[in-house]
Amino acid sequence: MCRRIAILLLLIVLGLNIYRAWTQSITADEAFAESLFLNGHISRLFNSYDASHHVLHTLLTKLSVLAFGLSEFTLRLPSLLGGLFYLATLYRLTRHVFGGGGQFLLAFALAGLNPLVLDHLSAARGYGLALALFLWSLHQMLLYSGGDHDTSRVLKAGLGLGLSVAANLTLLVPATALAVLFLLVLVRSGRLSAALDAFVVPGIVTAFVIVVLPLTKATREHFYVGLASVGESLRLLVALSMFHHPLDPRVSAVLPQPDFWYALFGYLLAPAVLAAAGAAASVVLWRWWRGRRLALAGGPARFLLLGGGSLVLSVGILVALHGAMKVLYPYARTGLYLIPLFTLTALALPASLGTRRRASRLVGGPLWAVGAFTVLIYLLQLPTKVYGEWTYDSSTKDIVNLIRDRQRERPLSRVRVGITWMLEPSINFYRRIYSLDWLAPVERKDPDGDYDYFALLEADAALIKKRGLRVLFHDPAAGVYLAEPAGLRQSYR
Repeated sequence: MCRRIAILLLLIVLGLNIYRAWTQSITADEAFAESLFLNGHISRLFNSYDASHHVLHTLLTKLSVLAFGLSEFTLRLPSLLGGLFYLATLYRLTRHVFGGGGQFLLAFALAGLNPLVLDHLSAARGYGLALALFLWSLHQMLLYSGGDHDTSRVLKAGLGLGLSVAANLTLLVPATALAVLFLLVLVRSGRLSAALDAFVVPGIVTAFVIVVLPLTKATREHFYVGLASVGESLRLLVALSMFHHPLDPRVSAVLPQPDFWYALFGYLLAPAVLAAAGAAASVVLWRWWRGRRLALAGGPARFLLLGGGSLVLSVGILVALHGAMKVLYPYARTGLYLIPLFTLTALALPASLGTRRRASRLVGGPLWAVGAFTVLIYLLQLPTKVYGEWTYDSSTKDIVNLIRDRQRERPLSRVRVGITWMLEPSINFYRRIYSLDWLAPVERKDPDGDYDYFALLEADAALIKKRGLRVLFHDPAAGVYLAEPAGLRQSYR
């Protein structure tokens, strides 16, 4: 029964992803990457770099656009396929670790319905594809360590990690951590040659070949996305997971408020799960090193060694990099891998206790209760109209279409739009794909000027009163306005 529900859930999420990829307005980051790397000769993918250049994903997107033309959907098609790959891999991974019962269903729902994760299963960025490849590699390692000593598992694990890093460089940290742990498994099992020939070399070569040319153009300034503290990083991950977009006030009023969730995760669950995962992984490693067969440890215990261990090591690497080189902590999407790793690690802890039912219930009871309630929050937050990190762009397509409609009624030879700078990539994207030659390219300038229209976010909304503008469109959820100077075009209103 639980497996059928999980499959139904997978199909529903897939349908939701397709709907979002087809209908949602383009976002600033999607449009920015498209204009920087896809709007021109394919050589631009190899002779320039930016944090938005997720090399493998950008290559796949270029192929999609060349084959099917440029639109929101074709731009998002590689991410959509990556999202399907993520869901299918997550299903198989959670079944392998937790069996086919309620814990499996809870794990699949928690890691598959998180709104921030869902955003990147359709948005045209490389995070979702990279995460899918990472989990696929982890699944191959679990199968191998569970007794399936087919060398092809080792090769797949290496290729998966290499491709995940090539799809998005933010996966370099967890991929390194997971690779170190799996190398221990291979070396301790007396398979050093397999470790080098089938795991290390293919993985490194795959990532190197794909990303080497763009990275030769990279400088430190290109790695600009991140936050200065662990607390800020955690708060943003929680905010976009639990408060992805505003709910009906009658619903949100009866739900726990942000401070509750920040305290629960920041002061209780995150430290407790990391400490317990580190201890559990160490115990599994010690017992195995003393001679116990790793295959006998069980799926949850082996996951704690590889998945939980990579979570703990990843956090340690991030802290070390920040302390030594001032590398910024993850900013929401750049730490996307932390969500499924943390979720599955937390649920694997009580599951690893096996026949010790009293201890399992004592540890697992609170985690299962929090997990079930979190699934409810996720279901209430299922996104259909907005991408959480780019809420302000959810109505950009509507704004451009409104300007198009008004231009048809009474055309002007040239239309100039003053904008809040964050809207520049997305408006220019629609200008190009709709061939709006009469619309002047929008620029990141002060919108306080003489324009035919004003597309403004809340930061510049004071201009409406200052310049006596007439509001034509307002989306309160996105915080965006379309306005025009009062007294103009009265004849056709």
